[in-house]
Amino acid sequence: MSWNHCPKHKEIIEWKGQVECPVCQLQADIENLKEFARYIIKVECWSIYDQDGGDIQELAEKLGLIKKHIATEADVNPDVDDFEVGDTIYKFSDVLEGGK
Repeated sequence: MSWNHCPKHKEIIEWKGQVECPVCQLQADIENLKEFARYIIKVECWSIYDQDGGDIQELAEKLGLIKKHIATEADVNPDVDDFEVGDTIYKFSDVLEGGK
């Protein structure tokens, strides 16, 4: 186990080989989720204009909520999907998958 001291936090925390302080990463994840939620509410609930799903996807990717993924056979359901093996698709990032 690796023990490090984060300059932002007074206590010593266990990093378990992570590059970034887990408390700092959690705080950043929360801020990204808050920013995304504010955007969705503003453009979907409070706007009189129809929104482009690409804008929402772009923001989600920028904030690290989704990530690009090359589709494999396990990803493709030919009955419902409009993409094929080898296509670039998006998947939820670890923060939305619950750390999977």
